Amino acid sequence: MTRHAALFLVVSILTSLSLPASAQNAACSKKLTIAFFDWQPYHYRDENGTPTGLDIELLRETFGAAGCAFELKVMPWKRTLLAIKFGTIDGSLGASRMVEREQYAWFTRPYRRETMVMFMRLKDLEKKNVMSIADVVSGKNRIGILLGSWYGDEFAALYKADPKLRKYILQTPEYEVLFTWLVKDRVDVVFNDLFNGIHILKKMNALDRVGVHPALLNDDYIHFILSKLTVPRTTVEAIDKAIEDFQSTEDYTTILHKYVPPEQLTYMPLQ
Repeated sequence: MTRHAALFLVVSILTSLSLPASAQNAACSKKLTIAFFDWQPYHYRDENGTPTGLDIELLRETFGAAGCAFELKVMPWKRTLLAIKFGTIDGSLGASRMVEREQYAWFTRPYRRETMVMFMRLKDLEKKNVMSIADVVSGKNRIGILLGSWYGDEFAALYKADPKLRKYILQTPEYEVLFTWLVKDRVDVVFNDLFNGIHILKKMNALDRVGVHPALLNDDYIHFILSKLTVPRTTVEAIDKAIEDFQSTEDYTTILHKYVPPEQLTYMPLQ
């Protein structure tokens, strides 16, 4: 070996030792642009304009462990999907896996579950002793739902089979209005996402008056979604491994408990 070759080898070794793990394994070769929109408590901007929320915390933990630097960009959801499709951004969070999206996007390992549940006043939960979605729907309960939302196949089938059910449905485009109706006895049941509902009830100081029915409306996996045009498969694999490792730690559960009380998580399997 020549003196020049030996010197080059030493410099190369020292350079590789000084690089972060992410650069050494080349899992993420660039900073990723990740889009989000305001959807509390998953991803939103606080009073200082800083991105925060459950999904943002999980993003930081898992992408950080995978060695993937990222920057966050506010963008409406429909525009986000188009941007991922055409590669003008790298990805987003809070995505459900769909066949049409798989044509242009990678989906990571699920990092949480999205659970649609039925919120009821505690006194009614104790009194009515209803144990199924059909019981709630057929019991002439006034049901508050968000305009345009999906609440699972079972409710959709019950709604289609019984035209009379429509007169018991009250709809609004505002989540907070649903729970105001429930607390003020304008509806008997509110259909909503578990974490979002708990978040709103916390702000209303109404968790001591409202509970969650044990029957699930819908239960789905939630993923990070990444553009196939700009993100290599090796990056997705590194993020998948980071998610898997993080979900087995106490820190993962601690983050979940910041947003939903431990007793409510019995309605949402973590794995």
